Amino acid sequence: MRRGRRPRATIRLAAAAVTAVAALGAAAPAALAGDRGRAPLSCRAAVSDQYPARKTTVLVYVHTAPRAHAAVVARFRSHRVARSGTADRYGNATFAIPVGLAARGFRVWVDATVSIGASRATCQSSFLPK
Repeated sequence: MRRGRRPRATIRLAAAAVTAVAALGAAAPAALAGDRGRAPLSCRAAVSDQYPARKTTVLVYVHTAPRAHAAVVARFRSHRVARSGTADRYGNATFAIPVGLAARGFRVWVDATVSIGASRATCQSSFLPK
């Protein structure tokens, strides 16, 4: 092989890559350029007590990316309780949800949503008042 010439296989691969990007549309290069190698936004939620007594408070722990916006909604049988805030520099956010006089034996689902810019992730946890 002469110096300065690329093998035909390399040229074919490059042409295939250009064709694939063109098939994705004009938005694909912009999306790829904006990614900058970051991992997708993650979300984990947990409660401090899965079987709390009535008239107590449950803490909801959310773990995500540092400084992400976090919001939780606890879905009780007759109402909903919403809280929101920002994760700390370690990606942790804690929200207090009053159990109050929640219906015994009715599972309360806690939905958490975290976001940074246009990236969004959701997760769930639950507790069962006794």
